[in-house]
Amino acid sequence: MNLNFLKKIDLYKSSLIDYSNLISGLLTPQDSFFKKFELDQYNKNYSKGIPMLLPFGLNYFEYIDEDYFILNKEDIANVIFSIKNPNYIGVKRLISNGIKFASNGKPKKKYIKVINHINSYNYYQKKIITNYSKKGYKIAAFQTRNFPHFGHEAIINYLLSKVDYVVVNPLVGPKKKDDVNYEALIKAYKYLIDKKFNSKVLILPAIVNMFYAGPREACHHAIVRKNLGFTHFIVGRDHAGAENIYNENLSSIVTKRFEKKLKIKIIGIDGAVYCIKCKKSVIKGFCDHSSDKLFDISGSKFRYALNNKKYYKYADIDLQDFLLKNDFKLFQS
Repeated sequence: MNLNFLKKIDLYKSSLIDYSNLISGLLTPQDSFFKKFELDQYNKNYSKGIPMLLPFGLNYFEYIDEDYFILNKEDIANVIFSIKNPNYIGVKRLISNGIKFASNGKPKKKYIKVINHINSYNYYQKKIITNYSKKGYKIAAFQTRNFPHFGHEAIINYLLSKVDYVVVNPLVGPKKKDDVNYEALIKAYKYLIDKKFNSKVLILPAIVNMFYAGPREACHHAIVRKNLGFTHFIVGRDHAGAENIYNENLSSIVTKRFEKKLKIKIIGIDGAVYCIKCKKSVIKGFCDHSSDKLFDISGSKFRYALNNKKYYKYADIDLQDFLLKNDFKLFQS
């Protein structure tokens, strides 16, 4: 199954994705949109993931009644994002349709086909992953939203030392401006897998929204992976964060703390660096050479280079040729 149907729908109708994931069981234990009285249940309880909020007044939803509630952006920032800044990009995106939210609602009839497409694709992915885990294989989800550089290659190789199979598992849904376009990301990883990895590495996107909610979202992503049938999930530096608002490694610390409740094995890492002594990329902390021999590999610097038609020294040259010399839309506009 491919993702071509996504070209025919408006991915920015993000509540359709949330609704699909809720009714399909992908977000279990959540099975319905958030009700205001539940707010205290989420405060400091990251293992519940991100509460699915349904904006009131969307023209592609039918509302069962006029029952709605209001959440101020300070409460959203504090409880959902665990921050004090109500102007953070994640908060702004979550309230982009206003601060009124519905207790009940369902998509209008003409959008049911879209719902079915989303559920069919995610079920297709779940079937593949579950087939591996039922056979006793360890299978890890590697979520990424950046084009692969040497650091990602080191992470995949590290995962293959821990598990039997690695699935590069990016999320397909609306993203913030300048994030990597999902079609180009999939093509990049397919190219890299064909060149450097064997059948032990797959690429299977999941149709799930991004919220940029840091540690809480890392737990949310772990819930999704557990429900898809994965046995392991890797959480890296600044997982699902933006604007450097979360402390590095906080997501891996929090997900490890809630690992038993999340019911999936968490592999936490501190990212990857390039060691000029080892002459290769290594997982940070796994190399004994001094810090002056280690260089950070930056996804943002790689994106900047590609956006300016330049090459980044810590990524595969052939892959960069492939991305730059083909007419791909590399980034969200």
